[in-house]
Amino acid sequence: MEQRRELKSGEIDLIEYLAKKAEYPLNKFWHCYYKALPMNDGGMGSILLIPDGHSCKERMFKAQISECTLKIGFLLPFI
Repeated sequence: MEQRRELKSGEIDLIEYLAKKAEYPLNKFWHCYYKALPMNDGGMGSILLIPDGHSCKERMFKAQISECTLKIGFLLPFI
């Protein structure tokens, strides 16, 4: 069963920051139309953004607004 929740303020801030850096326009109230759904990603904290009133099965890839590669540990790339 899906465990949807409201987006946390830090998640909203991060998404808005990344969208601004990518020059990707967001509606002022975009976060009111989405719920967060945790992903099984080994504890990394990833979430799916699901539009209100839709199921995860209906989700389609629309846009990727940002990607970052970090060097961690033994200088292995981490995306």
